[in-house]
Amino acid sequence: MTHDAGGKLIADLDGSVLHLTLNDPDRLNPMDLMVMSEINRHLEQARIDDRVRVVVVKGAGRSFCAGEDVTQGHHWFLDGKAGTFLQGWREKMQQMRLFPKTLIFQVHGWCVGGAVEMALCADFIVCADDSQFMLPQINIGIAAMLEGAIIPQAVGIMRAKKIVMTGRPIDGLEAERIGLVSEAVPAEQLDSRVRELAAEMADKLPAVIETQKDIVHHWMTTDLESSIEHSVLAICRLMADPQVYERMRAVADQHDVGKK
Repeated sequence: MTHDAGGKLIADLDGSVLHLTLNDPDRLNPMDLMVMSEINRHLEQARIDDRVRVVVVKGAGRSFCAGEDVTQGHHWFLDGKAGTFLQGWREKMQQMRLFPKTLIFQVHGWCVGGAVEMALCADFIVCADDSQFMLPQINIGIAAMLEGAIIPQAVGIMRAKKIVMTGRPIDGLEAERIGLVSEAVPAEQLDSRVRELAAEMADKLPAVIETQKDIVHHWMTTDLESSIEHSVLAICRLMADPQVYERMRAVADQHDVGKK
């Protein structure tokens, strides 16, 4: 177990699952560029570490994350340096979104502003049914941005407008109903459900996970025909992986035995 970003991030490898815990619970784990940099440093190490197959990001204490640390971020905007500040956030969120292994966000309590945008970089968001998601930027003089661009793809344009233009919170059950999160579970079951999902995903072949994530990324960012063509080429490359070939061979052999 390691403590980084002045103790505000705890990293703990449990078998094939790396747990990253935001650790400033007295302030509901606000984010800043240093914490984001440390998250991405661990993701980069995990990317090349064959022991790691899944990364889980969660928060200590009463909530997942209260969003951007306003004691730091607002100064960039008020000093006319918004572009520099936002470019730093953009690069860090993009690195998270393009991480090639399974990334799970475990959300309880509050998930606010930039924390929602950060969570949308994940492959799975599993939340407590009484958690609260909110994008309040419009009420403090700015607008939702960055990975907030994923919200219309997740929930549809009209629901996305309601979320970002009212700034109202929605609970975990509503977030699941509209497609903002993967699933919502009773708070007392959150830890066990995330462990179960992490174990399930750790059993998948890394090359297949990376390829599937790459294909989904193209589904989200390019046109239909380009996405289809990209997926064909990606699968052809994937079949050159010996582990993938052996897994498919074993499945085919088992099927043949079952037919006899």
